[in-house]
Amino acid sequence: MSHNAHRVNNNEPDTVSNVSVGLPAPQVVTVTSTGTLSTPASTEAMRLIRVNNGSTAVTLTLPSAAAVPAGFSFQVKLLGSASATISAASGQTVDGGASAAITVQYDARSFYAVSSTAWEIY
Repeated sequence: MSHNAHRVNNNEPDTVSNVSVGLPAPQVVTVTSTGTLSTPASTEAMRLIRVNNGSTAVTLTLPSAAAVPAGFSFQVKLLGSASATISAASGQTVDGGASAAITVQYDARSFYAVSSTAWEIY
């Protein structure tokens, strides 16, 4: 067990709760068609995006990285069988390019705002 783990009873699994560290629970959003992701509130640390697009390819545009809280992330999971392209706002980048695609059903990517003009994928 790492020195950071806190276990009350060895018969119970370790759990992590956003409430225990003072962060709000992430908002979960289901997207079914092409559009722009809304700008998060200043109190948000992440938002979970479920792309339930069936067999129709979609493009989701990230909000301006300058408008989101520092270190904010969109966690995007593809539930449909068609691809989802995640595009940067005009004049911004996603891992140095204009966009990134998720092409495998049930695959996921994390998009982090790393500057006022850039998102990185982890």
